[in-house]
Amino acid sequence: MFGQIGQIAGLLRQLPKLREEAEKFQTKLGEIMAEGSAGGDMVTVRVNGRMEVLKVTLTDAAYALQDREPPRIRRWPRSASR
Repeated sequence: MFGQIGQIAGLLRQLPKLREEAEKFQTKLGEIMAEGSAGGDMVTVRVNGRMEVLKVTLTDAAYALQDREPPRIRRWPRSASR
């Protein structure tokens, strides 16, 4: 029983270091970039590692289509956002 208390105390002492590491990780995630395109490269989207959309580009050809259909928003599967 006392061994378990010692382990918990050790974890609590490491908590500030763990928080610092988590903050560094979040910063690094913000630096990771990914870009994808669709519709024959008519639409390009850039996101960072935190899944924040940074840039959306539509070509003139995409605008020329004058597609009036409302956008279809599909939710990503949970596994895709992890």
